[in-house]
This record gives sequence, structure tokens and C-alpha cells, in this order.
Amino acid sequence: MTGTEFEERVASSCRRDGCTEVRRVGGSHDKGADVLGRLPDGRAMVIQCGGTRRAARSPSCRQATSW
Repeated sequence: MTGTEFEERVASSCRRDGCTEVRRVGGSHDKGADVLGRLPDGRAMVIQCGGTRRAARSPSCRQATSW
């Protein structure tokens, strides 16, 4: 499975679980985000997909995953 295929699968899982406005993003100015959307309760959601050997590069993503 490619990275893009994995991101699409994650986005599909989010939609299945009731998230809305789900979209796969990417590119040089995405600040580490791969999937954006809204949780079922309306809160914003940002997901970074990646391998386990590399830490999140974006400070925002590192902070979000340190909860």
C-alpha cells in the first residue's frame, strides 16, 4: 500500500465513523497534515499519517500527539 492509499483509507475510516468535511491534503505547505475534517461533535480534526520510525516534523502535530 502506498502512502497515498493509506491516507485515503484513514480518510474513509473517519467518514465511516461519522466525521464530516473529511479531505486528504498534502504538499509542501501542509504543515504535516495528511487528513483534515470535523469530528462528529464538530471539533476540528488533523491527522498526520506516517511510518513509526520518524517523529512528526510539525511542532503542531508533535504537540497534538503528546496528550
